[in-house]
Amino acid sequence: MKTIRILHRYIGFFLVGIMFIYALSGIVLTFRNSDIFRIQKHVELNLQPNLNVDQLAQTLRLRHLNIEKETEETLFFKAGQYNKASGVVFYEKSEYPTIISKLVNLHKTPSGGIVSWFTTFFGIALMFLAVSSFWMFKPKTKMFKKAILVATAGIIFTIILVIFS
Repeated sequence: MKTIRILHRYIGFFLVGIMFIYALSGIVLTFRNSDIFRIQKHVELNLQPNLNVDQLAQTLRLRHLNIEKETEETLFFKAGQYNKASGVVFYEKSEYPTIISKLVNLHKTPSGGIVSWFTTFFGIALMFLAVSSFWMFKPKTKMFKKAILVATAGIIFTIILVIFS
């Protein structure tokens, strides 16, 4: 029991920084469908002339490129326009500032990279912290019984959240 408590304490202290970053980037990602943490950036590029809509969307990495108007020389879309003859495109793009972008990318780490090993360790360590918290108090004490009640309430809340989300 003492070993579990010591591990819980030091793993918790070790993970304070990354937990803060995950919490912060999780809050930012909650608002990913809005522009609340984003800045507007003007982009002007020289692309190949005569790209079709799919090629243009793929080149600009815009998933939902909807052409609002088309003339003989120009494609107009929500945030900008593409000159088919010259290949010049300019548009407004909303993106996270560099530091927030790095936090969000860490939160959404894909498998296969070196960082993915750390995020896997982080997930396992968080599970350990959750389970080992039950070894913080002796089972017969009032505090342990309160902890069980609070944990049960948290589990019920989580189940309700999952069902209704």
